[in-house]
Amino acid sequence: MTFMQEYLEPINRVAGHYRSKIEELGLELRHSTDFELFMDETERMGFEPTPHFAPRFNAFFRDEAFWVGIYDQAKCVATVACKRQPLGSETLASYAKRSWTRYYTPDSKNPVVFQKDQKPFLERMRGTLCYCGEYRVLPKFQKQGIGQLLAAYIKPAAWSYWPETDLFYIFMENKDVRSGLMAAIELSTQIKNALQWVQHPSQAKHDYWLGAINRSEFLGWLKDELRSPAVQAPSMSPEMENLLVS
Repeated sequence: MTFMQEYLEPINRVAGHYRSKIEELGLELRHSTDFELFMDETERMGFEPTPHFAPRFNAFFRDEAFWVGIYDQAKCVATVACKRQPLGSETLASYAKRSWTRYYTPDSKNPVVFQKDQKPFLERMRGTLCYCGEYRVLPKFQKQGIGQLLAAYIKPAAWSYWPETDLFYIFMENKDVRSGLMAAIELSTQIKNALQWVQHPSQAKHDYWLGAINRSEFLGWLKDELRSPAVQAPSMSPEMENLLVS
């Protein structure tokens, strides 16, 4: 048993708590590894999906990536997606250059060029990472707090899939950071202008922040959550204990 596998019961308990909070609103939370469906649902919501999870660029094995949809009956009203990135000795800076150039160059109106050097955090970060993206909530449901509940759910859900994860991270537009979204997701590391460009893709932004939480920081967050009386109370039905149930 690995170090993080010892924490799977409390991880599932916290994730189950937030899943229950979402379902108390009359909504349904579904997991899926079908990214063709993900693209369809995102477009039906009126959002443009990014290439980071698009089947055009990714051929995920079943255990490499998943997405979560929150449904109001048959209508998807919120999404988030995660994928495992076992970088090993490669740095996040190197991987970001390779992957973003591959994803965005074919449709960019201008060349996609990174600066040679990236921020120190990206240059030194290695290991097994989890990238989280496609965080979308329809405006009507933002007012119900769905986004914050989904953000609280996805961190333990991702670690339950991949207990060996060293770092969970996202990229976020500056406008969303300024609106308080980064703070709501509760990520310990926050880096402004995390990606250093010579020329950014025409269909993407140049002012992304990076938000991240490493394993030890996640365990600290988890312990804080477990102190809550609401989380301590038994709230999961047996079928909720398996987070992979759709």
